[in-house]
Amino acid sequence: MHLLMANHASPDVEMLDGQTLLTHAVAKNLENQAAVLIDAGADLSLRDRHGKLATDYAGAKDMPSLYVQSLNTRQSEYLTRNR
Repeated sequence: MHLLMANHASPDVEMLDGQTLLTHAVAKNLENQAAVLIDAGADLSLRDRHGKLATDYAGAKDMPSLYVQSLNTRQSEYLTRNR
């Protein structure tokens, strides 16, 4: 993931299964990868083919509450900046 971001790959790529890289990382509990994507500017308002946000997956998993809180905070900040 670091290599992709270092080579300026878009953090908002939609995979063949309809998930974004971020929703995939969060759904699979890949916290470090999700953090790299968020730090690279992943669009937290993008929904996957199921209409879910990364925060929807985080809330449905047994993820550490600080991580869920961080996703929610970053999503709120992102949405406020990009209105």
